[in-house]
Amino acid sequence: MTEKAYPFSTGPGAFVTEEDWAAMTEGYQDTGVYGHPGTTDLTIEPGPEPNTIQVNVGDAQVSGFHYRLTAPKVISTVANAGATDRTDLVVLQLDEVTKTITPVLLTEQNGSNVGPDRCPIGLWTQPPAAEVTAEDWGTATDARWFIGNRVRPYLPTAMPPASPGGMIYDASADGAGTVFLGKLDSNGQPFWSPWYPISSERIEVKEAGSSATQQTTSTAWIAGSPQVSTTFEAPPSGQVFITVYAQLEAQGSSSAYCGFEIREENASGAVVVAPNVDDAAGQQMEYWSGSTRRKLISGLTPGETYFVRTMHRSDRAGVQIIIIMRSILVEPVYTEVAPGAPEPGDVLDPGDVVLTAGGSSIRIPDGNVTTQALNIRIPAGDRPSAPDTFAIFYNTGTDAAPVWERTGYFNEYGELRVIPSAPTRVPVRIRLLNGQTNDAFQVADLNNIPMAGFAADGTVYAPNIGNARVFTGPKPLQAEPGDLWINPGTTPPTLNMRVTGGWSPLQGGTVVPDATEAPTFVDADGLSVNSTSITLPATDGDTLVACIGWNTQGTMTPPAGWTLLRSYGASGSRSALYVAQAAEIASNTFTLTGTAALMSCIVLGYTAATVLDSDGTVDDINGNFVAPALAVNSAPAVVARFYWGRGSTITSLTKNDATATLRREQYGGVPTSIGMMATGQTVATPQTVPLATATANVTAGDAGGYTVALVAA
Repeated sequence: MTEKAYPFSTGPGAFVTEEDWAAMTEGYQDTGVYGHPGTTDLTIEPGPEPNTIQVNVGDAQVSGFHYRLTAPKVISTVANAGATDRTDLVVLQLDEVTKTITPVLLTEQNGSNVGPDRCPIGLWTQPPAAEVTAEDWGTATDARWFIGNRVRPYLPTAMPPASPGGMIYDASADGAGTVFLGKLDSNGQPFWSPWYPISSERIEVKEAGSSATQQTTSTAWIAGSPQVSTTFEAPPSGQVFITVYAQLEAQGSSSAYCGFEIREENASGAVVVAPNVDDAAGQQMEYWSGSTRRKLISGLTPGETYFVRTMHRSDRAGVQIIIIMRSILVEPVYTEVAPGAPEPGDVLDPGDVVLTAGGSSIRIPDGNVTTQALNIRIPAGDRPSAPDTFAIFYNTGTDAAPVWERTGYFNEYGELRVIPSAPTRVPVRIRLLNGQTNDAFQVADLNNIPMAGFAADGTVYAPNIGNARVFTGPKPLQAEPGDLWINPGTTPPTLNMRVTGGWSPLQGGTVVPDATEAPTFVDADGLSVNSTSITLPATDGDTLVACIGWNTQGTMTPPAGWTLLRSYGASGSRSALYVAQAAEIASNTFTLTGTAALMSCIVLGYTAATVLDSDGTVDDINGNFVAPALAVNSAPAVVARFYWGRGSTITSLTKNDATATLRREQYGGVPTSIGMMATGQTVATPQTVPLATATANVTAGDAGGYTVALVAA
């Protein structure tokens, strides 16, 4: 029969074969698994016995026929007689002769040519027979096809539950073309993600490269010959990613750098971004290395043409560097948000912005109680001329002639400010719930200890009366006359007032004068290990300060009694600074997550002391050993500095500060191990101690330092 219409209750179309039904239902749904990537329907995994594969339960459609598996099914693997891993494919195979659909393993198939009447569900990596064990006989990779999902309209007042793979759209005239795609969030929960059609043409990625060898001793940035350059058009965001790659070799003790330069229009245009070592691919040792640097460039004028090229130099005059490969990649950055979103529009993630009636909202997916709606991160440094981090403007004019006045805002440092829109308006109103018991407003210190506030009944209170402050805990180091200190370390706790030169007990007694001497250095020790833990050597002293360095990115966990002061990480190592009171230490064993690491430590012991302040720094570009400057606001005090670094083999460190006394050196003695040195000095008067440096026998890949100030307890 060449022509057929069905199904009908009578006539020629009343007789329908299974092939007819399959041809009809295949148009209703694609071949694929019922579900989405977040489900386990019909996934595969290693079976319960060696040399088996388990197919999990689920439903699928194969060429118009339905398949249902209600209990896991096990199939056998096929031995691999080759010498390398083999990729096999598990499919649901339709057999119209036997009238069955069943899981089948196809050897030497990667899913690129599935064939008819088959639905892929997973890839199986079969190792050579000699490598198969009772614990490891292969690995499974999800490779399922999925059935199609629905596209349907919705009402803004009645959005259906999110369906991963689905799509809904607002069909009303004022719906602004809003379309939502069903996706899974990072917790595997479904949510509707808004999608907005792109209104402007995309700008292509640009790249250039050269394998011509470059040799130079110049310490000035040069482009070389031939130049590696291209032009690009700035996208609407005014942002691009610039990626530079180079294969370099530095000679002697020099460093080789390959960065980039951006100019207006062409090679003769004005410089927009000058090359610098912080944004350059670099090599600091005498062997070949491939290095990459990726940098986000902002502030470009959308639509303008820019010229970019690689630039390279040596960091030592007369010392040659060699470059055998240079390449540069320019990637435009696009940021689309909902219509009506605030300008400039590239602050918010478009996946979090939801169009509502008359504006935009940031919405967390239903049921997600752990996600932060908005996080604004402000760079460090003095920013007096920077724009607000967030602001609300009120129109004090008319719609025809608007006058926008800033009313509420967070300034350039993220601090809240409020300006009433008119003298008759209340700038801030706090409305309390009926039966409110907690305070309506508080001013607190960094430990959330209230210093003043408004109680729920509107009463103003100030526990720190006048300009005085109240401290609880260890003796305050920077108190002013009139401040109060509750000392819980006595029985019963005592209340003391700060007077000139000491503390006066208010229950009676003589003034306890301030310490007139700095803590005394008692002992120093150190050791190096290759392990997942390190036990600090027993060191004499009431107060112990320890610096530990290791050549991995693992996390160090201290035992009870040790307090972390500072910790910094570099590309290939980390370090941490700890303090402890000897009488409170439960153990000296610190544990490290991950694999074993080469670790070194130095422990300094002092008479009873309290940490006044500490700071640290790290340098994974030039490998400088620097202990930062530190404000010592109370004296007499003792300052300890620790220098640490990872290099080829560090066997010596030399302090460059003549005023400091060497306390201890510790070296791992093998390549990539940690070298370390500690110094100390006494500070007689309050001052800022300057930064200090040390020099190693080899150039370090990662290095840094710590400065810590102690006063007598």
